[in-house]
Amino acid sequence: MFSFRKFSVINCILAIRICFGHFCELSTSKRVNFVCKYYCIVFYIWQIIFLYKYLLLASTHLYLQLILVCFKSISNALIAVFFKESYFFKYCADVETIDKVLRFNVKSTIYSIVVYGMSLIHYIIITIFIFKTYNAGSFFEFCSFLVSDVSLMLASIVISLSYEMFWTRMKLLKDYFKQYVHNGDLTVESKNFHLKQFTHVYKSLLDAVKDANAALKIKMFIDTIFVFSKMVTETHFQIIAVISDGFSLNMILPITSILAHFYLTFLGVIFLELVLKEYEEIKGMIALELVRCEDAEYHDEIVLTLEYLEVRAPRYSIWRIFPLDISLLTGLLNCSVTYIIVLLSFKY
Repeated sequence: MFSFRKFSVINCILAIRICFGHFCELSTSKRVNFVCKYYCIVFYIWQIIFLYKYLLLASTHLYLQLILVCFKSISNALIAVFFKESYFFKYCADVETIDKVLRFNVKSTIYSIVVYGMSLIHYIIITIFIFKTYNAGSFFEFCSFLVSDVSLMLASIVISLSYEMFWTRMKLLKDYFKQYVHNGDLTVESKNFHLKQFTHVYKSLLDAVKDANAALKIKMFIDTIFVFSKMVTETHFQIIAVISDGFSLNMILPITSILAHFYLTFLGVIFLELVLKEYEEIKGMIALELVRCEDAEYHDEIVLTLEYLEVRAPRYSIWRIFPLDISLLTGLLNCSVTYIIVLLSFKY
């Protein structure tokens, strides 16, 4: 569970997410847990009421966007209250145990945090610029829409952190194999021991990811539907606006929002693609070790390891609908372009 006493980068991120309505169970008193849960529920109720107010007055374009945001907000609230991010805490504990077994000295995960930080700062600066330039609405409305959008973007950071930790440990596991088995000037008995240790840790790492994936897949499915719908509708209406009225600076904001939601949502997919890259390199080293092996017992152990890696490859999908690799991004872009062309054909 999240702890206020134990400071870390991940705990800091979870604390920020609580401020934006993403509840996680705290390792403190029940009273504090109740207050945080109550705050998150009130946050989402306020967000939905605020958006509903504009649904009644919105144009067709804005109406569709607000419907999507309401859908995503309600989904985030239900997922946060139901899961309480407990799967993520268990996953972090399992990964920490793996680090201790192999004596990995791993620094806090930073790639996801840097990307999210830079993206959010960039998006906030553009939003403020557009607001100041066009004086679009009151300051309260501006802050409400900004907080709502940032809350939606922060929803998927747990997915990115989880898959980044997976990729980091796969890299370390590859280095471990390279040092103690592949390139190590060790005896056959020592290599055999380290190969068994490698297989055990690989199995433990995949088990940890499997336990967390039940919740992560639900999040990824909702995020994929949301980003795809937002990308198609927003791009469609922006193209119509450019054709009708020409390009203007206030079009930069929705375009920036689309891009930010897209690459922040699918940052975890990129890390999974990097996991597959490490996996293929590990398989190549094991195959080479098999070729140059002369000991019969060690040869059998290598064959077993290679077969196990073949059977349990780190390839994942969302209920066999969307593959969680780079093909998801290309497929999503292809579908988006197709649907945008179809929608424009009804207009022109």
